[in-house]
Amino acid sequence: ERKHNKKGIIRDAAVHREICDDIAAFAASLGCTEIEIFPSPISGGDGNIEFFLGARRG
Repeated sequence: ERKHNKKGIIRDAAVHREICDDIAAFAASLGCTEIEIFPSPISGGDGNIEFFLGARRG
């Protein structure tokens, strides 16, 4: 959803957290456990931050 920024780059940490929480909740709804979300150590040249999600299938 691009309601936060038309170019898709989100710079607000609170928005990052909200989106990551939504994705973690979705993973949990699929039966995943031990869900961890962490930022990628590599950022884009334009300052874009990517995140990884690790989980165990339940």
